Amino acid sequence: SDAFFYLKHTNTQGNADESFGYGNANSYPVAGKWGAIPAIPDIGIQQVASGLSQPVAAVAPDDDDRLFIAERTGAIKILENGSVKATPFLNVQDVLVSGDGGLIGLAFHPNYAVNGRFFVHITATTALGGTFENRIVEYHATPASDVADPNPVRTIIRVNQPRTNHNGGAIMFGTDGYLYIPIGDGGKQNDPDDNGQNKFNLLASILRLSVDGGTAQANGGWYAIPAGNPYDGANGLRELWAIGIRSPWRSSIDRATGDLYVGDVGQGAWEEITVGPSGAAGLNHGWRILEGNVCRPPTSGCNTAGLTFPILVYPNGGPASVIGGYVYRGDVMPALQGTYFYAEFYEGWVRSFRNVGGVALDQRDWESTIGNIAAIAGFGEDGHGELYLITFGGTVHKIVPGS
Repeated sequence: SDAFFYLKHTNTQGNADESFGYGNANSYPVAGKWGAIPAIPDIGIQQVASGLSQPVAAVAPDDDDRLFIAERTGAIKILENGSVKATPFLNVQDVLVSGDGGLIGLAFHPNYAVNGRFFVHITATTALGGTFENRIVEYHATPASDVADPNPVRTIIRVNQPRTNHNGGAIMFGTDGYLYIPIGDGGKQNDPDDNGQNKFNLLASILRLSVDGGTAQANGGWYAIPAGNPYDGANGLRELWAIGIRSPWRSSIDRATGDLYVGDVGQGAWEEITVGPSGAAGLNHGWRILEGNVCRPPTSGCNTAGLTFPILVYPNGGPASVIGGYVYRGDVMPALQGTYFYAEFYEGWVRSFRNVGGVALDQRDWESTIGNIAAIAGFGEDGHGELYLITFGGTVHKIVPGS
């Protein structure tokens, strides 16, 4: 399935049942839709913002009471005390809205309250010899201010893209203080450039960079390579942390464990959630040897040695795009601590599980409590660990205890 900003083709390989994978090469059917798993404790949603222009991300510095909402068209808005401020925090420069690109990621430095540094992920017209690129750009604000300096501080990295889909999206700082950047495979379908298993290409990968004490790079960026990155330049690019990713539109890092969760949009048969445990360098998440837990055609006999299987997959029975979310670490719903929430863009459902030793346990479908929500483009997490649903139609809903 292509990124959800496109009209997606009807799946002819998928399967109508509701089945999912448990981090290995098999799938296990569930009785009925989700079996007898109860949606307890109940949750609800409370609309906290509307009228936005294609919002895709909502994040905040730790312990900050504001929520910063990134609109795909380039503006970052502030939600505070129940209302969106009229003046944007920032209108990001050079944003090219094309395919599934635009302003697609926002992250605050772990020490933002002191240094005021934050970073955006945009797509832009490239000067690197192609026509399109991913670009991570640093900006600055006085930490307590509601308006940032409009002038970019520097470009952190530029990644040439051959096409305008499968760009990736969310960026985030790990508990190790480094910036993680999931990047898609270069687009079209079926990874025609074989980027998924190419360790000498920044595409189809998760990058891990230090933005503290960086130096100018030949690729037009400014960063340092953290100790512990798995490749030394001879056996793979030093920027890479993991490979084998297809279209990682929404990703997040568990603020308690440091585990990296990626919602990786599938080709036409399987959608997946993949997890990289904290500190696990050099993982190969399988694309395009695998789609989900299944060998790419032919659908058996592929070499899966050394691959990391998804923690969960679900079948693409038509147009589908998984929307990765967050592990809940807030205080308002203590019974849900450690629960990972994710969604489906086309069908509008929200589901969850707990990651127990790499197995997706306590799986829940929240349709009976919050219904279906049209065009969920992402989740948000505020500075206190509370979670939000963001819709491409311009609304933000907070996940709250059910009535």
